[in-house]
Amino acid sequence: MSREKIYYWDSCMFYEWLCDEQKPEEEHAGIKKIILENQKQQNRIITSAITHLEVLPSKLSAKGSNRDDFSNLFDNTYMGSIDMTPNILWLAKDIRDFYFTPNNNNQQSRKMMDLGDAIHLATAIIYKVDEFHTRDNTKKGGKVPLLTLSAETQSGKICNEYDLSIISPSDNQFDLDV
Repeated sequence: MSREKIYYWDSCMFYEWLCDEQKPEEEHAGIKKIILENQKQQNRIITSAITHLEVLPSKLSAKGSNRDDFSNLFDNTYMGSIDMTPNILWLAKDIRDFYFTPNNNNQQSRKMMDLGDAIHLATAIIYKVDEFHTRDNTKKGGKVPLLTLSAETQSGKICNEYDLSIISPSDNQFDLDV
């Protein structure tokens, strides 16, 4: 008997689901399918405890949701948040350092991974999730985008060491009869 898949959700995924953000239909269908599977206890969704800091009540309200909608998601054993541990923090520091690029005589601007992103990645790696779900592909202001992170190394691994499938979930088949 195989175990249910474990998905890691970046904070942006919660906004997308709870606030019914405008996204391409296949992305919306992908999230809906994952949530339906989760409600049927066919997968687990985890995130870092820092998500509770990143998902702001005022931002939820401005987008048509609220704090209770977010908090209620964590009332079951199939969606949970992971506390930060020293191991997560050490790995997050190593990830952030690996992807740091200083200014190169003003020819190339500095790149630095967000602290939250590094903690999310470290948590996902330590908990050996099947997939890391995000929509983060932003390169603005020297930010390190998560969706193309594996392509930044020759090995295709995070920090040339860790296997982690980072995807933007979608469902091109629109098969919602889970």
